[in-house]
Amino acid sequence: MRKSLTGLLALLFCSCSILEDRTPCPSLLTMDYSKVLKYDFIHRMSDGEYNVTLNGADFSLSENIPVHLMDTISRKSVSKGKISISGVLSRKGIEAMIVTEGNQADSLYAFNATIEATGEKTYILMDAHKQFTTVHIKESGVKNVESAAQQRLDKIQMRVVGNYQGIDQNTLEPLPGKFDCIVAAASPIGEYSVRIPRQGDASIMIELTLDVSSKDTTASAARLTLPLGRYMEELGYDFSAESLADVYIGLEIDSRKAFIQIENWNFEKTFVIF
Repeated sequence: MRKSLTGLLALLFCSCSILEDRTPCPSLLTMDYSKVLKYDFIHRMSDGEYNVTLNGADFSLSENIPVHLMDTISRKSVSKGKISISGVLSRKGIEAMIVTEGNQADSLYAFNATIEATGEKTYILMDAHKQFTTVHIKESGVKNVESAAQQRLDKIQMRVVGNYQGIDQNTLEPLPGKFDCIVAAASPIGEYSVRIPRQGDASIMIELTLDVSSKDTTASAARLTLPLGRYMEELGYDFSAESLADVYIGLEIDSRKAFIQIENWNFEKTFVIF
C-alpha cells in the first residue's frame, strides 16, 4: 500500500495537475502525412525517406522516415511555443539539399512551416513541394527513335550552369553557389533531360559545344548559348512557385532556334540560340 501511494505521489509531482499553471506542460503534436501519401511521386520514391526536423525555443528533434514505412499520422511530444517544422523528401535525405558540382539536382520535395503550439494538442498537415525543374531537351521535329538516330544533338555537348546550387533546409530559399552539370546521354526515345535545383534568379543557361571536327561546323560557331532562365522569365515562369514546373525545349541548331514550353501550358514560344 505504501509503495502504491509513493508511486502515485511521484506521478502527481512529475505531471501537470489541474490546479497548477499548465503553460510549461508539453503539447502533443500530430503530424498528418495523408496529403504527402496521396501524391503520385511518392510511389516512385519507394527507396526514399522523409527527413523531419522540429525546432523550438528549448528543443530540436530530427528523424528520418523511410517512405515505405510512412504512416498517415505521427505524434511527438513537444514544448509549447513557436515551432519551426521542415520536411525533406528525397532518396538522399537532407544531403539532396545541396547539389555538388558536376551533378544534376536530386528529385527533391520539401516543406516548411511555423506553428504556435499553445494547447495540450497541436495539429499540422504535412506536405512536400517540388524543388527542382526537369529540363527536357530534344531535336525539334524528332518524333521517334529511328529519326532520333540521325539527329545532331548527339554531336553536341550540353552543359547547364547557374548561380544557385540548392536550397536552405529551414527556409527553402535558394542557396548561392555554382551549379554546373553536363547533360547526360539521350534516352532510348532520343530525349535528353537534366534536373536543376530551385534558382534565385533567371541566370540559368545552357552552353552548347558543337563537334568542331564536323565539316559543317567552324571553330567560330563551335559554342552556342541558350539563356534559358531569361527565356523562361519571358514566358512567365515563376521561379519562386511553391512547386516548380518542368520545361520542354526543342532545339533546331542549324537555324539557331529553340522552341520552349512550360509544363501544362498549351503554347510554346520561339527563341534565338546565340
